[in-house]
Amino acid sequence: MRELMRRMGYAYATENIYCDWVRRFIKFSQMDSREDLFVNAENKVEKFLTDLAVKQNVASSTQNQAFNALVFLYAKVLKRPLDGVDAARSRKEPRIPVVLSIKEVKKVLAKLSGTNVLMVQLLYGGGLRISELVRCAYRILILNTVKLRCVMARAKKTVLPRLHKSLFPC
Repeated sequence: MRELMRRMGYAYATENIYCDWVRRFIKFSQMDSREDLFVNAENKVEKFLTDLAVKQNVASSTQNQAFNALVFLYAKVLKRPLDGVDAARSRKEPRIPVVLSIKEVKKVLAKLSGTNVLMVQLLYGGGLRISELVRCAYRILILNTVKLRCVMARAKKTVLPRLHKSLFPC
């Protein structure tokens, strides 16, 4: 499955998540061999997805991710598309993110130093994801400013995020 996903250009994180969902599905369905994947497949997938929604109370996006991983497994890897999967849908309410006030952000930044403070400032001030921050490269230019080049994970493009003047040492 990994090899096929790499050939098709899937992101490394997607590859890991899909493989994890397939492992969970196999464990949940108590499968011992590859042939078990073909026996009553739609029913097993339906039970797994229903268990995610009802017993594990996952968000609908999580349930969709698991379903997409299993659709990929059956359609692309096993060459046996799933038909008529009708699992219970998740009813979990979306979680509203907690936003820190400017005062709270200043308190957090005051407790940090060195590279850590710069990383948090870039995450907060540049609107970067952690995975994007890790892949960033910065250069000090002749004009004593910092130009940040980031490869954005989802967009697959290079961008220059706008940085606040307080991030510059000069």
